Amino acid sequence: MSINKPFRLEFSNRVIEHLGIKLYQNKPTNVVAEFLSNSWDADASKVQIDLKGAGVDGYPCIIITDNGRGMTRDELTDEFLIIGRNRRLSPNDRTPGGRLPMGRKGIGKLAG
Repeated sequence: MSINKPFRLEFSNRVIEHLGIKLYQNKPTNVVAEFLSNSWDADASKVQIDLKGAGVDGYPCIIITDNGRGMTRDELTDEFLIIGRNRRLSPNDRTPGGRLPMGRKGIGKLAG
């Protein structure tokens, strides 16, 4: 045991399994709904969903595109990539476009 060993919180990949797969019950409709709510929160006015019988690797795939505002690198690293981040400071917080955000728990990104 080293006294100089730094404290570091780690997690097992099972955390992702429990929060992602089991929470969304591995149903494609739940996953698509989660990504659609992300489009809403990004103030998208258009969303396109393409269902492909065979993607690049030969497996079926779903491609969702929207015209939402996107994220800066800092928003991606400092906000989106933090699992469970509470992005609402008050119940009346709105997206930059004035919408009430759908996301609540900060774990929807694990649905996919």
